Amino acid sequence: MTSTQDTGQANCPAEPRSNFTMIQTDKAEMPSHKTQIANSEEYRLSFGTGGLYVLESAQLSQSYSDLESWDEVIEQAVEHNLLQFKSSGSTRRTVREICIRLKALSQKELNFFVTADPYDQSLINWLACCRTYQFIGDFATQVLLENFASYKLELGHVDFDFFYDEQALFHPELEEITDGTRKKLRQILFRMMREVGVLTENNRIVAGIASQSLKDINDHGARDLHLFVPGVVQ
Repeated sequence: MTSTQDTGQANCPAEPRSNFTMIQTDKAEMPSHKTQIANSEEYRLSFGTGGLYVLESAQLSQSYSDLESWDEVIEQAVEHNLLQFKSSGSTRRTVREICIRLKALSQKELNFFVTADPYDQSLINWLACCRTYQFIGDFATQVLLENFASYKLELGHVDFDFFYDEQALFHPELEEITDGTRKKLRQILFRMMREVGVLTENNRIVAGIASQSLKDINDHGARDLHLFVPGVVQ
């Protein structure tokens, strides 16, 4: 799995990758994504450990299917150095974080994840991240999908910074973050969006297309896939 550095907003849009199609969606048909951020819980910001970890997440999901214990999954991953880190401590922290994300999925979604194609796996992983990290989920609904619905398809640093400053009014924990950590969170979030395929290398928003099989097993509700992925409808 490759990682892409956050290079900022481009002057010229790039062609969407072959797995994605721009969908001209009537804005009236798009769901309303604004949330009551004043009532939000404290943000969990530990997603700065890395990107989506799609391949590793699939392997851990398979291990859980076999072992039926997240603790055993973590121990096995550390023992075999799944992430190929030099430090066992770093491996344990990152594997634990990935498992926390996977716990946000339903049993049906976990079972599907093990055998899904790589694209659906990336969508499920993105869904897990949006559910686990409210900061990412709020950004997806309030910025990514709102911009897509308004045909504002260029996504740059200014969009992240405006969202971050707005959320800081209701989340004092964001004010305690250093500038370096804030830039790291932005870099990781942009990397995740590129890995799932909803953002091109030139920072242009494109639609994600979930398979019918994924739609069928996805639990419809307030945290459903269509709330976090542009172009996906119920």
